[in-house]
Amino acid sequence: MRRPIVRRALLATKLQELAARVKVAKESHFLDIEAYEIKKLADGSKNMPEQPLRAQLPNQWMRIRNNLFDDRSWFARSAADLEPPPATSP
Repeated sequence: MRRPIVRRALLATKLQELAARVKVAKESHFLDIEAYEIKKLADGSKNMPEQPLRAQLPNQWMRIRNNLFDDRSWFARSAADLEPPPATSP
């Protein structure tokens, strides 16, 4: 099997796994839609020609990720960039 095919199969598998985790995280119509979007991205990445995939995959992933995750920690360069955690009472 050629390396790009193996990488695409791994990408599709990881995206399918993520979709399953998103779907079971909480009973939510919104999460069902996002899980569907991730599955669609996984299926599309299997057979899409190289150039459109390289252009579309990052854009689609960023769109989905922005809907699902709090990105403050993703873009932090150090702990100083983050808000301190809320204080807990002893």
